[in-house]
Amino acid sequence: MNVVEVVGCQFLKEESIRKLLQIEEGRTNIFAVRSWEIERRLQQIPQIRWVRVERVFPHKLRVVIEERRPEILVEGKGAPFCLDREGVKVPCVGVAEDELIRVVLRSQEGGLLSEVLDLVEVWQKEFDVALREIEAVNERLFILRLQNGIVIKCEGASNVRKKAVLLRSYLRDVRIKSLRVRGFDLRPGEDMVIAPGEGEGF
Repeated sequence: MNVVEVVGCQFLKEESIRKLLQIEEGRTNIFAVRSWEIERRLQQIPQIRWVRVERVFPHKLRVVIEERRPEILVEGKGAPFCLDREGVKVPCVGVAEDELIRVVLRSQEGGLLSEVLDLVEVWQKEFDVALREIEAVNERLFILRLQNGIVIKCEGASNVRKKAVLLRSYLRDVRIKSLRVRGFDLRPGEDMVIAPGEGEGF
């Protein structure tokens, strides 16, 4: 094998990936390489989401990686930390702070962070308005702040999923008709409370 090509490095150093390959360029036969072994070894690195090793005939081995990208900044008791979209802890590098969804944990109740991750997943799947912040007050109250300034109070991911169709239509009306709405409370029964106007206090 004459060439090893590493594709996909953004935050990780290519040299450190090459060391983990344990392949001598120019000396190793392409047919002697156990691609599954290399993939398994590289998947031990927490910052790597997935890896694929390809043989490119006649003389190249291509290692394609996808790095985990920080998407959520978690603040609470202790030092802040970043998570990717799957909830894996990753270094807070490579993205500006305003690109991250800020999560504020007001309580240390078990399961709050897991519920927040479910909320982020539901929100990104159901809505096209960017989510800026989630404040996890307790297991029955999550406050979502959107990029457009609107505040949404809910009981968690299932509450948002259940009222997604109705909320989506209201958010569309806010955008298209330039309605002035401070926020929505999804918690009461089958309906929702709408706080009209602008400013703080919802």
